[in-house]
Amino acid sequence: MLLKRIARGRKLGPPLNVELALVESRIADLFFRTGKRRLLHIEIQTWNAQNMAVRSGVYALLAAEKFDVDYVDQVVLYAGRGKMKMRDRLDIGAVKVRFRLINVDEISAAELLRSENPVDWVIAMLGRNGTKMLKTILRRILALPMERRLLAQLMALSGLRGLSERLKMEFKAAGVEIDIESNVLLREIRDAGYEKGLAEGEARGVKRGEKRGERRGRAEGQAQLLHSQLEAKFGKVPAWADERLAKASLADLQRWGAKILTARSIESALNGR
Repeated sequence: MLLKRIARGRKLGPPLNVELALVESRIADLFFRTGKRRLLHIEIQTWNAQNMAVRSGVYALLAAEKFDVDYVDQVVLYAGRGKMKMRDRLDIGAVKVRFRLINVDEISAAELLRSENPVDWVIAMLGRNGTKMLKTILRRILALPMERRLLAQLMALSGLRGLSERLKMEFKAAGVEIDIESNVLLREIRDAGYEKGLAEGEARGVKRGEKRGERRGRAEGQAQLLHSQLEAKFGKVPAWADERLAKASLADLQRWGAKILTARSIESALNGR
């Protein structure tokens, strides 16, 4: 009687397995308080994730609990190379998710540089003609007291457009020394980027099972991420490199991921121990 009332007259099938997958760590890109009980969440997305609305909903719920807010305004900035194809909403009855979806390629880098907010200057690199304005962006950031944190963000974003090597050259020309291993902040940005990329790899459909299968799933997710990073930095990835990624252990993939930023070729990025 009670179940029938709860189901509002709908016919019930057999009970389903209630064990739901749990992602232990969710790393979002940017959060800002916009009021005492309000939050702005900005996510930078480099591929068309079909489950973006689901992920946004998870981020919103976790952020609401963590920051103790009543309202989370969400924006997804698409910085991919292909056409933007994601949905900006999810409606599954009582649960609804809405977010603003913006193609950052449609925003002029020059317009972003006119902003008074330094975060806009960092994002300008991903905007239209942003790659041509790297030197201007870098000079703006170097003039700020907080430039080190923004430089770290800039370095992390550079991987989205395959600009790491050019950015390093601009750093060198400006007299900025880059040593990731000895700089705690840069290490944190790199490690956070790795964890986020791994989570995205799993979000693309890598299934997790028993302990052994889960480790293989994590390796497949990391291999997908490394392929994308290699392609963005060096161009088309040769077959031998994809084969090596597919056969590599998770430990090897993690080690190669830490080397990509400073590697000068695919060969050097995927070399031995």
